[in-house]
Amino acid sequence: MGLIPRSLHVVAAAAALCVSNGAAAAPAAVPADHERVLVTAKPGALLAVKQAVATLRGRDVKQLGRLDILGVTLPKAAITALKASPVVRAVEPNAPRYIQGYRVQAGKGFEEVKVDGTYKAEQKLPFGIVQSQAHLVRDDKTDNRKLCIIDSGLNRDHPDHVGQAANIEGWPLGDATYGDWFTDENGHGTHVAGTVAALNNNTGVVGVMPNGKVKLFISKVFDASGSTGSETILQGVLECQNAGSNVISMSLGGPLNLLAEQIVYEAVHAAGILVIAAAGNDGNTRVSYPAGYPSVVSVGALTEANKRASFSQFNADVELSAAGENVLSTVPEIAGREAITIVAGKTVESNGMDGSPVQDATGLLINLGRGKDADPLVPGAAGKICLIERGEVAFSEKVLTCQKNQGKAAIIYNNQPGNFGGTMGETATAIPSVSISREDGLAFVEQLKSNSIEGSVFLRKAFYAFFNGTSMATPHVSAVAALVWSHATNCTNQQVRATLAATAKDLGAPRRDPSYGHGLVQAKAATEKLMNNCGQ
Repeated sequence: MGLIPRSLHVVAAAAALCVSNGAAAAPAAVPADHERVLVTAKPGALLAVKQAVATLRGRDVKQLGRLDILGVTLPKAAITALKASPVVRAVEPNAPRYIQGYRVQAGKGFEEVKVDGTYKAEQKLPFGIVQSQAHLVRDDKTDNRKLCIIDSGLNRDHPDHVGQAANIEGWPLGDATYGDWFTDENGHGTHVAGTVAALNNNTGVVGVMPNGKVKLFISKVFDASGSTGSETILQGVLECQNAGSNVISMSLGGPLNLLAEQIVYEAVHAAGILVIAAAGNDGNTRVSYPAGYPSVVSVGALTEANKRASFSQFNADVELSAAGENVLSTVPEIAGREAITIVAGKTVESNGMDGSPVQDATGLLINLGRGKDADPLVPGAAGKICLIERGEVAFSEKVLTCQKNQGKAAIIYNNQPGNFGGTMGETATAIPSVSISREDGLAFVEQLKSNSIEGSVFLRKAFYAFFNGTSMATPHVSAVAALVWSHATNCTNQQVRATLAATAKDLGAPRRDPSYGHGLVQAKAATEKLMNNCGQ
């Protein structure tokens, strides 16, 4: 389907956005000869569209709030007929939407120790908080704002979130495979929430609004996979509106411009909510949605040096920018492993493999090549740390090969420049495993030709991690918007949006440009301007 013109008139009224408080179950599995679609009725024709859907044997029909939009599972052969119906405005695919951030490494230096039932770690101030001026604005009034995070949930028991639990509520998708809203099987949602509101509690990190007063609504739409359909996202958006949210933060996106989505976001905007979304991580000019809709603020990612991150998409829709590369924030224990690797007395940059047991190991290194299961046993490998090159077989097979040789730990070095992140997948391994760069790995291979080398691998539970993505930039902007707005609640969402743009720190080409939009969001400057007659 072609792109919907941006000038398209949207007839949906904001008053139509009432939905029930209960969780809506995810659509049932779609048979191979069927397709899940979004059907938009012409004004006043919703009943006729429902009748047409029933005639075409549509199933699992769900209305989006009180809007003239249905989610329907239809036989593929019936879709063309429904598109031709005179009462139908559009029949569109349930387009894929993905989280727009990924873990780089677990938080270095955050070795948690449980004291009196509480995990403690040295508190750090992430660079994005300073970069956006959030630390210069008081957050003592943020209890008058509610910020909705549409993501993979929140690990509410995290040491940097548990103290604000009274101000957090949420909505689960309703499908048991997703878990409840206060759990996070992916880790992405908790990282986003940490940037928004990690507590100033002398441990871990602090967020943009760290005093625990801001009201959070967690709209859980992703399971551990980090992907879902646009219908589920729109359900989550309507739940945010129903909960009384002022700002909606969406660190997600995907291809295809949908009329159904545009109607929902225009209506939510008309209801007075500020919607903010990730520009995307393709590193090109492609437009990602929902960030590409006029009613949504599109956010690009910056490095600590105020440069566009290489992965950040750049186009005419990018409106604001914020920290998005090597952003340190909160994660559930399941999402992080902090690795400390020491070889020949030198600390080596390393990443803990996802799924690796949290253990320590020390021993001499031995070269196991690429660690294929079919390889013969290596004499003298017992009790040593296996040095293995990436490639040919799965990481889990390499670690199991080390185990078969009675090795104590596995260090896997890259087969291309730089380091990487890896996972054991569904395979259970009994020894710790980490990744290192190709450069370090080859240096150790060379040293082993003439000398013995001792190494140590230490893996710890990590409640903090560095992530990259426009996903990480989005909560900086969303939280700054709520923070700024808390000082001038009489102002409208459009006035807040305009003020954030007018006070952004110009980067790149003069004035607005595709790489940075209006520039780096600035909380202090925006607060001062908004408090002066709503920025007018």
